[in-house]
Amino acid sequence: MDEKLIKTVEELLADGRGNSAELRHILNLLKKERPLPRFDRVYLDILVATPTPGYRGSTKYKSEGTSLVLSLFFGLFGFLGIGHRYVGTIGKSLGFLYAGWTLFFMSFLAYGPMIASSIAKSINPEYSGYYTDIMPMMAMANSLGVTNSIILYIVLLVIAPIAYLALFIWQIFDARNETRKFNEFMDRTGQQLYYVTIEKKVAYVLVFCAPLIAAIILAIVGPSIQAHFHK
Repeated sequence: MDEKLIKTVEELLADGRGNSAELRHILNLLKKERPLPRFDRVYLDILVATPTPGYRGSTKYKSEGTSLVLSLFFGLFGFLGIGHRYVGTIGKSLGFLYAGWTLFFMSFLAYGPMIASSIAKSINPEYSGYYTDIMPMMAMANSLGVTNSIILYIVLLVIAPIAYLALFIWQIFDARNETRKFNEFMDRTGQQLYYVTIEKKVAYVLVFCAPLIAAIILAIVGPSIQAHFHK
């Protein structure tokens, strides 16, 4: 009778690690001095090699501090969802990223010309192009009619910035919750909740860089297309 292995299985049961029914089956085989199937032996080896519950020293676990810093720091520069990418929730990460970019772009349409003109005015007091800078947006709004113009200004000047701020705060807390969920799953099963394959990593990078790739392609083929239509 392998007393050492029996003790190991009993400790795993006491700690609540692994599948209790499977461990009791293995313990029963050991006490009856029956040979363990290879699958059961591998299962025990995996459980023994897995850190005990609550242990956060293994690189298999995710740090709440890291997900918080990534979500906060990159979010300030318009890159939401980076904390989710760290945890491994690829879909959520890209969802937050593109939703943030959309709201950021909408806010930029309204505030960008104003900020740029104000900076130019502070550098050169004689600068008088403020209204010229914001004229395209005003013309677009006025062409929609009074009611639609008011709605457009409210959306761009008020709703979009507030929505971005709300999304920014939400993704910080959600990344922390995803990290806790990840680590709790590790404690229970010894497995990672989200496993990012090479294919997913490549797909993430391509989708992340899609606007830049599109801009490069447009810069290359744009002039030739314009020249073709002006012939």
